[in-house]
Amino acid sequence: MRRTDITPEQPVLVDVVTEPVAPPAQVRRTRMKLLRHMSPMSKIGLVVVGVIVLLALAAPLLAPFDPLAPSASRLAGPSGTHFFGTDLYGRDVLSRMLIGARVSVMVGFVVTLSALVIGGTLGCVAGFVGGAADAVVSRITEVLLAVPGVLLAIAIVATLGSGVWNVCIALTLGQAPIMIRVVRSSTLALRERPFVRAAHAVGATRLRILFRHIAPYVLGVAAVQGTFVFAHAILYEAALSFLGIGVKPPDPTWGNMISESRAFLSVQPWNAIFPGLAITLLVLGVNFLGDGLRDLVDPENQERS
Repeated sequence: MRRTDITPEQPVLVDVVTEPVAPPAQVRRTRMKLLRHMSPMSKIGLVVVGVIVLLALAAPLLAPFDPLAPSASRLAGPSGTHFFGTDLYGRDVLSRMLIGARVSVMVGFVVTLSALVIGGTLGCVAGFVGGAADAVVSRITEVLLAVPGVLLAIAIVATLGSGVWNVCIALTLGQAPIMIRVVRSSTLALRERPFVRAAHAVGATRLRILFRHIAPYVLGVAAVQGTFVFAHAILYEAALSFLGIGVKPPDPTWGNMISESRAFLSVQPWNAIFPGLAITLLVLGVNFLGDGLRDLVDPENQERS
């Protein structure tokens, strides 16, 4: 270590800390331990989300009927042949729900991953670098946050056109600013922590400090926020499809299935009950899972365990 690099404000840090490491060394060794100590509600959320994701992946194999093929059994109630009944055109509701789950799960994952990458990166850079970069990112974020998420998504989809990928783009632009704001706030607090100052004192580069010392702590906050993004993406996709500007019929989604059932809700409510119940279970499961995910990836919680 070169004493020529020491400033008058940093002698104690340099003498005590030679190579500060923000994440505890026990992170990898304690993850399985934390997983075993997840709360019961978090475990329930993990099971619910896992089951729905597996059903969505295996939907073409599990669907008992062609989800687009009509039949003479119109508006039939649940039975041994059609477990969830049939819709106005005689299409099997269970098969359409299984195929529709693929759309909801895919939109949720794509929007969450995009918001994490875009929002996490811009939030970390803005919070850590500051200056003009922080000002530009903050102003753009404020402009996007000034418009309600649903209205912004409707405007973008109306401009780009309907379709799964246009829905993903619209929802990402609505959710990324929230991720930027959360990650930026966490980064602003972390950059003043003693271990970051110590890393500066021993000559660590800004890039190393950002990815080695700050990013692991921000990951916990971003992961928890990601569960909210996933839940909002599912709800907003269902809302857009319900309004007729998301995924267009006859392709099934939970949102347009509920929309199609409005005309005969008093005669055959099952067409709305089952998709609505699926949306509720998936959103609740994701929220419950977020609590356990926070403990799993947060280094400070791992250090206390």
